[in-house]
Amino acid sequence: MEYLINNLTSGVAKSSWPFTKSPKFDVPDDPAIPEYHTSSTIALFDTTQYNICSAAPLHPLRHHHHIFWRVINSKALEPRVRAFIKDMEEKPDEIILVEGIFVFDGDTSIFILAKMSFDAERPLTERYKVVNSLWRMG
Repeated sequence: MEYLINNLTSGVAKSSWPFTKSPKFDVPDDPAIPEYHTSSTIALFDTTQYNICSAAPLHPLRHHHHIFWRVINSKALEPRVRAFIKDMEEKPDEIILVEGIFVFDGDTSIFILAKMSFDAERPLTERYKVVNSLWRMG
């Protein structure tokens, strides 16, 4: 995932990424979806399509939650996910969230959520590093 995000972003800070935010998505009012900062985003890599890795840089977190996280029913994962989000919202220029979806077998995928830090002093292909991660299957 470090390789993917460093190459996609050319190693520049999130505020200078060479692409714009994903289009605005309408998410139905749902009390189960927490309130996120309107600027909260996540990068998504989906490798579940044959020979394709689609990327959604700066995907709105509220939309991502509605599509991918509303089915997470794990008391063990929820506090860790919340901590990742809190860190990203408190330090948006230093911390990003990246989720990768990978095929496990014909019916199951592995979801890896990574909290990554940005270090402008490192070489371009190494500026984003995973500092914490978790995974789930679904």
